[in-house]
Amino acid sequence: MTPIRTAACFFRLLLSVIVLCCFEPAAAQASLDDIIRHLGDEQFPVRESAAAELLEITREAPDEFFRKLSKLFHSQSDPEIRMRIVEVLVTFHQESRGQLGIMWQERTYLDADGNEQRGVGVQSVLEDSAAEEAGLMAGDLITGLNGIRFQNQDLRGKFTFAIQSRRVGDVVTLRIVRDSETFPLTVTLGPSTRPPAPEVTDAWIKGLLSKPGP
Repeated sequence: MTPIRTAACFFRLLLSVIVLCCFEPAAAQASLDDIIRHLGDEQFPVRESAAAELLEITREAPDEFFRKLSKLFHSQSDPEIRMRIVEVLVTFHQESRGQLGIMWQERTYLDADGNEQRGVGVQSVLEDSAAEEAGLMAGDLITGLNGIRFQNQDLRGKFTFAIQSRRVGDVVTLRIVRDSETFPLTVTLGPSTRPPAPEVTDAWIKGLLSKPGP
């Protein structure tokens, strides 16, 4: 190949890269704008298809896309579009939330100072669950999460929200009391087999949409 032909090939390749870099993000944004617009379409199948596309995009890159969805939500005046965005977030939260995999009830115990406290008493551990894989056992007492000791007020709500507001693959550290021994136990949350409590989903979405994204 002659130097002139080589230079021409290189120039065409460079031009292709420049075109892709300049126009692909714009095309992606245009596509997203179309999806958002179709959420408010008069035709129900069109709205459903757009919602499915939006959910798929959210699944692919949730952390990045949550900011975009928050900004899009606040920029919309159409209540139908705003409602559809919320529905996509609800579906995503229900299918992606993490689960510990235990049955439990509140249990009282005495702390090192002799004060009565309440903790999460593990009644049973589900087979093939994140808890079983981490080594959690029936009879264990969970007294804290991620370095924070539980307080006596509203333990059930606090512990439930702390777990259900996280996603599959998130890592939590439990403070375990077993046979008078206290130690930390790290658990990687697994997929949920049940939908989250409605109040957990509501709180998660309100926090996400509380202010426009950057």
